[in-house]
Amino acid sequence: MKLVYKLLLCVLFGCSVSENTYDDKLEIQRFDVVVAQVPVDSVVAFMKPAVLALKAIYQDSTLTSEQVVDKYKNSQAFNVFGPDVVVRLQDISEQERLISKAFENIIKVLPQVVLPKYVYGYVTPYMQSVVAVDSVMLIGLNHYLGEDYPGYDNFSEYSRRLKEKSRMTYDVAEAIIYLSYPYVNSDNHTLVSRMLYEGAVICVLESVLPDSTEAELLGMTSDQYDWILSNEALIWKSLAEKRLLHSTDPIVISKLISPAPNSAIVHVEAPGRVGRFIGYKIVKSYLKRHGKAQLSDILSPRFYNSQNTLIEAEYSPN
Repeated sequence: MKLVYKLLLCVLFGCSVSENTYDDKLEIQRFDVVVAQVPVDSVVAFMKPAVLALKAIYQDSTLTSEQVVDKYKNSQAFNVFGPDVVVRLQDISEQERLISKAFENIIKVLPQVVLPKYVYGYVTPYMQSVVAVDSVMLIGLNHYLGEDYPGYDNFSEYSRRLKEKSRMTYDVAEAIIYLSYPYVNSDNHTLVSRMLYEGAVICVLESVLPDSTEAELLGMTSDQYDWILSNEALIWKSLAEKRLLHSTDPIVISKLISPAPNSAIVHVEAPGRVGRFIGYKIVKSYLKRHGKAQLSDILSPRFYNSQNTLIEAEYSPN
């Protein structure tokens, strides 16, 4: 575990740590490993940005840096998942390479985005796998232990298959986009506006991760994607006939946008998050007809909250 040895040597004997430049040399600093193997004061000295980020997450300003590390080290999540994270994720060099490339591409297509200065791997008790605090990004490595990991036995099937370490790059890139261009509610928040926003995010991901398939970008299996592609017109017809597109019901919106085992509200066989798929197809249609549109434009509230966008997209699945 070359990276771990390097980190431990730095902590114990001292060495300079340069800022990440995202030039194919990104290293996810292993906060989880260092905490388990070195004294608390050394953790605080070497990984202060991560400690301060955790303090912000804990929302307790009275904690000292040493107390923050102790709280993390003694947490149930760290003690349950920590050893398995070390065993199962000894080598994340491929993820580091892919995330570096994704960061480079993000800057190319969205030059105004500010990338994190520090990236750490840690164990998190929260459902959110990627967290950003100021210039620090924390990646919850216990979310990527593999679909077969026994600790996920109580998770639903659709959740487990997203727990592979190959999903890390998608989650990190998606988090950067969401944080840099958060969804802005309009006074009349509808399903179609949220679909357009989510579709725009997928279109940006497509540019950031050009070697990925549409199924991978959408977090679907190949079978799910084949079904949804074959039934695209049926899904669109169902959304229209059931008058769901302009629904302002947050439950309806969540059922079609948020992770779920299915989208039964549209069709009993439809996989989860079909709203994102249709939103992606609408935005793709819009970009095809408006060649001068920039990716930053489609992430703007002016785009996804406009009543004219759907008309201008001329989306019409066969």
